[in-house]
Amino acid sequence: MSDLTYADLMEKFFEHYNAKDYGAATALFLAEAPNFPDHRPLILYNRACAYALNGQPAEALADLHTAIDGDIWYSEKQMREDADFTTLRNLSEFEALTTTSAAKRVTAQNTVKPEHFVFVPSTPQPHPVLLALHSNGNNAAASVNYWKPAVAAGWLLAMLQSSQIGFTTNNFNWDDEAKSIAEVHEHENALHHEYGQALDSSQLVVAGMSAGGRIATLLALTHPHPPRGFIGVGTYLAGKVDELAEHIPAARDRGVRAFLVVGDKDDGSYEDNLKLAELFEKHKLPYRIKVYPGMGHAFPPDFADVLIDALAFITQAVPVNAV
Repeated sequence: MSDLTYADLMEKFFEHYNAKDYGAATALFLAEAPNFPDHRPLILYNRACAYALNGQPAEALADLHTAIDGDIWYSEKQMREDADFTTLRNLSEFEALTTTSAAKRVTAQNTVKPEHFVFVPSTPQPHPVLLALHSNGNNAAASVNYWKPAVAAGWLLAMLQSSQIGFTTNNFNWDDEAKSIAEVHEHENALHHEYGQALDSSQLVVAGMSAGGRIATLLALTHPHPPRGFIGVGTYLAGKVDELAEHIPAARDRGVRAFLVVGDKDDGSYEDNLKLAELFEKHKLPYRIKVYPGMGHAFPPDFADVLIDALAFITQAVPVNAV
């Protein structure tokens, strides 16, 4: 068992990669890959990239064979345009692998459907409900442990998985916002159908990481029947803060609360999260924002405790604004 999280592993890999120490990068993945089975497609791909850059085409092709001859596929566009594979691109073996992978991706897109995985607490019913959304390029299984502390605190957790396939197998996105929001509502309806009176519908919180956090934000701020509130971790708002501003007063009047978690080194999310918090302050929508110095686009190490605090803030009458 590794002491590293997957985020730690990737950070270390890209430190070697960016330093052009490709041998160290591949060695790291060789040692640690067995500890991260849910991330095997991306580990094999990135290791193949490092092998190719290190002048080891046979090893790069072997990793791609392991993936594509098995149950893994990759985006054809990515494989054909990835500069890391420049030395492989004229090889017939690489061309055959790319063609096979493209066909498998088409099959995956034609058969994929949204999924959710439910974890029911042992506490008395009815249960408050937490809907959690993974980040782009991720999946429910690889993300659920971040949100599981809610179950021990008495929350029914539904880990939602998008049907929008991403770069590789078991890799999903929330890029189509209308489709994403519709799917979240479908998941919610399915939960009510399956669990009925076991759910406390008045205590529904939607949460997400990165793009999943954006969908949670949109649901809470722009829909007439919003959740009790939302939690966003490293929420990638895609420059939409100004668009959201006009919806905040109505969301406030509907009783929505917000809890934002972000690192000050999260270049894609930090500034937009601060702007959103400023708008919440201006319009008196109850919120909290927790900023982590030195943290990039990641969950903070104390997120288990932060999650419980966030759920309590959203569902209980406590002092509202703290930065």
